[in-house]
Order: sequence, then C-alpha cells, then structure tokens
Amino acid sequence: MQAITMNDGNKIPQLGYGVFQMSSDEAAGHLLGRAVAEQADESILADDVVDLGKLSPVTFDPALRAYRTLGPVVGKARSEGMSLR
Repeated sequence: MQAITMNDGNKIPQLGYGVFQMSSDEAAGHLLGRAVAEQADESILADDVVDLGKLSPVTFDPALRAYRTLGPVVGKARSEGMSLR
C-alpha cells in the first residue's frame, strides 16, 4: 500500500485513486472536475461502496491553508432535513 507524506512528516495511506477530467474558466475563477474512473482498496469497502469512516479522507481548507480529516456521521440527510421544514 502506498502512502502520501504530508508537509509535517505524517504519512497517510493512499487507498484509492481516481481519473478526472478537468476544465477551467480563469476569467470567472472556476475549476470544474468530473470523476471518470475510480478504484479503492478492499479494506475501505462496505457492501462494495467506499465507507468514509474506514477511508478517513483528507480535504484542503483554503481559508486556513490546512488539511483536515472528515469526521463521523452526525445525522441522516433526509430524515434530519425533513425535521427542519
């Protein structure tokens, strides 16, 4: 299994990868991407779907110029959203 080394020296396992098509509109400041293929290690799958709890994805926070991990599930989208009507 390959790993990505972050600036602080921490190593994050690379459990999957994707192939993306990218386009940009520099005048408007837009960058668009579309996943056209993806692969994932079986260790992060649950019922043939990527389980984000097992993956522990990392995302970039441009406001703080920092990398963050995504946290646990805090509610079900449809049932929680319906209570806000």
